Amino acid sequence: MRIEHNALPRLIAVFLISLTALITVRQVAAEINALVPRDATDPLVTLNNAFRAEYSRAKTEALSKIGPLIMSKAATLSSCETGRELKHRYCRRYISHLKAVAHILFAVFLMSDESDFGQLTEARIAELRDYRELIVNAQSSLGARGFSDIQLQRQQKIINDSLVFLDAAIENRQVRKTELDNFAREMTPSLLANVDEAARVQLDALHSHVSEWRHQMTSDEWNALHVVVMGAHMPRDSEITMQYF
Repeated sequence: MRIEHNALPRLIAVFLISLTALITVRQVAAEINALVPRDATDPLVTLNNAFRAEYSRAKTEALSKIGPLIMSKAATLSSCETGRELKHRYCRRYISHLKAVAHILFAVFLMSDESDFGQLTEARIAELRDYRELIVNAQSSLGARGFSDIQLQRQQKIINDSLVFLDAAIENRQVRKTELDNFAREMTPSLLANVDEAARVQLDALHSHVSEWRHQMTSDEWNALHVVVMGAHMPRDSEITMQYF
């Protein structure tokens, strides 16, 4: 692969920024504490600290050469440009509420599927009752979660239908595969509506912040923009931030 000379600093900078996600302050402190007592000096730690110093210098130098850079990590968007850094959290809190309600369906499915569709044990029935109580407690708080009327109605439907399914499983002391499959099919539209809505809100917020930064850049700066999507592992091709950029 042939790399243009003027593109090499940009590639190096992107690599360095991506690598930053793997090195945290806590990890550094843990490594040092594990390798050497506080009152002694370990030559290997000293050697590694020299690497860190060089890494920091190289990252700073590379960033100074590549122009604008946007870093996306979890729900935080950072813009590094001309020595300044701006950060925004772009996910509204009720996105996590939509996910939490949707997870009820997932939990009910998992708890039922693990029964192997035979008679439920006393231990499993107790777990279903405990989870049912958690659902009821959470349901009473939905009105204060910032949902619209339509959203609130959907969350109530998800919860009420889940409670009906759990009550039947507890009463019959069994979950049949056909019953579980039907429940999953019936709840799919509500589940996907939550997913679509959460994605829309996240993309709208992401676009709002990126557009704001774009208005602060010249055409040349925008054309030279680099984006790094950070995570515990390489971003999935269909991950929502990857789709946006």
